[in-house]
Amino acid sequence: MSMEKVASKQYESKIWPDLVDSDDSDVENEIDVDKLPPLEVGPGENRLQHTYCLWFSRKGTQRAASDYSKSLHVVGRCASVQQWWSLYSHLIRPTALKPYRELSLFKQGIKPMWEDPANSKGGQWVIRLRKNKIERAWENVCMAMLGEQFLVGDEICGIVLQTKYPVSPKIIQYAFNGETMPGYL
Repeated sequence: MSMEKVASKQYESKIWPDLVDSDDSDVENEIDVDKLPPLEVGPGENRLQHTYCLWFSRKGTQRAASDYSKSLHVVGRCASVQQWWSLYSHLIRPTALKPYRELSLFKQGIKPMWEDPANSKGGQWVIRLRKNKIERAWENVCMAMLGEQFLVGDEICGIVLQTKYPVSPKIIQYAFNGETMPGYL
């Protein structure tokens, strides 16, 4: 067996095959992200300004908010640049995601849904891209968010990569109204 296959098997998540390939009913996410202990950042690691959660969801065409909430699954968290790259290097690439799948990178404590108080009175920016441009764009937007490179970085809640073929994939950036979450400004 090649080293690549061994490495991919070693880090293969039990949750990914079901979430990516299955269209069975959703299983509610059992992890309460808000109750998880803070992530440790080791010596020599570069701490991020915020801790981030990476989410996965399978979004159908006709979903109510409660159904969407049940489809959200935390894939991982990161509080340092090194933790991010460790997580990112084992993700399925955007072009390999099936239709109606989403990857979301949000500040910890904010869920990637409009019903979250941080998002409810905010807005969004949407970028539609050709499929052959989505991988580089997703990586660049993730890096810009993690590195606080947006001019209004404190107002950005998170970003979402959404696949809805045959429609072009899109990247959505969520921003919140400072009156709803003054602690974040």
